[in-house]
Amino acid sequence: MGRFCGPVVRMRGLPWSATPQDIREFFNGLEISQDGIVLARNGDGRVTGEAYVLFSDEDNFQRAMTRNREHIGKRYIELFKSSGEEMELALKRAIASPASQPRPKINTNRQRSVYCVPAKCKQLSVLLRNVGKMTSRVKEMSEFGSYFERTWIGSPSTEPIFDKYLWNQYDTVLARLPRSNNLVEGWHNGFQTLVGCSNPTRWTFLTALKKEENLTFSKKVKMSLGEGPEPKRRKWRLYDERLSSIVDEYDPMDYLHCIGEMLFTS
Repeated sequence: MGRFCGPVVRMRGLPWSATPQDIREFFNGLEISQDGIVLARNGDGRVTGEAYVLFSDEDNFQRAMTRNREHIGKRYIELFKSSGEEMELALKRAIASPASQPRPKINTNRQRSVYCVPAKCKQLSVLLRNVGKMTSRVKEMSEFGSYFERTWIGSPSTEPIFDKYLWNQYDTVLARLPRSNNLVEGWHNGFQTLVGCSNPTRWTFLTALKKEENLTFSKKVKMSLGEGPEPKRRKWRLYDERLSSIVDEYDPMDYLHCIGEMLFTS
């Protein structure tokens, strides 16, 4: 029989600064087993934003699950049913990768995550150099950093070839606006379906335009009657909420780690 016997809740979306005390306050009024909180860590020894909580009995567990999507600070917390085996595995990983160890190799996803740093951030070039120092491939990262700095982010004394606002997505996320041209591509794909072929005649094309006009008019009428646009799939809606939550709590290096892990490994 394992060390953790009883009902376990897995928490996801915790602030990086969250402590066991924050978790106890989140579950205020419920009985958590002694030493029943494990903060999950990755191979680098850094917290992952997840935790496992062992409750004293099934009743406390069921009451805990009703707090799904409540908040700690600005972040909403997702709750999932877990097991003692998963909790014990998380504990072993945390012990094997203590947070006190020196800063290790960095996932290359973090370098790509720079695109979500505020465009007005004057430390962009410094952040990129720091990222380069934190990886074992120093030479390659130095070359990449020089290119990236010269072309996209500039330095304290020089402007980049391309303005940061052409590619930076930080303000877009803050404003809750689309971060890509997927909407445009979606419209083109839909219109291609209406046309029905790759090389339409003039009349086929005009007929498709009329159909599209009718569809657009129908959507406008529905919106004028109070019907909102078609909702996003739940997966992408939750993804947007998590990304917005991360951006709202901007803190340079932890932020790069968080954005990189989320955007390129999910």
